[in-house]
Amino acid sequence: MTAVSSSLAEVTLRPGTEADAPVLLRLMDDRTEWLVSQGRTKQWGTERQSDKPERVQQATKLTRSGGTWLAVEKDPTGSQHEEVLGALTVTGDAASYVSPATEPELYINYIITDPKKGVGRGLGDMLMEKAKALAQEKGVRVLRLDCYAGGDNKLVRWYESRGFQKQEAFEAKGWSGQVLMMRL
Repeated sequence: MTAVSSSLAEVTLRPGTEADAPVLLRLMDDRTEWLVSQGRTKQWGTERQSDKPERVQQATKLTRSGGTWLAVEKDPTGSQHEEVLGALTVTGDAASYVSPATEPELYINYIITDPKKGVGRGLGDMLMEKAKALAQEKGVRVLRLDCYAGGDNKLVRWYESRGFQKQEAFEAKGWSGQVLMMRL
């Protein structure tokens, strides 16, 4: 497990299982609500993601992949309760709408943090460090991902500030996306 200190408690990473699919959906719902409150409705729309069959299927597939990791915070009272503050899924497979890799890679399929409890705590960076460590364990020197590239491009800039470089831009069903890559 990887740990990061926060002002509130200790956050660790643990492997996700299929039983965690509802947790991924909750994170998506919370993030959608936050995006809507910011006026950013083009990324995921305005509806709860957990009400969409394709999102339920996606969360189940991600948690079955064996490449999901959850950032969890234990209850400071010592109970066994944990709160999931973020999630990461990495595989070797890029999305179907992305050009195939030209060399071995690890693909970040999913990365999200709780917008209410995870902001400013470094959870996104913690999850990125885990992705890098997993790539290095596999002897892979390339990380790729894709993200929403519409609006003000804030998400693309966040990845660039972490060392990713833009590759190809794409459109998928009216959704503007950007593929980014990092060499390790």
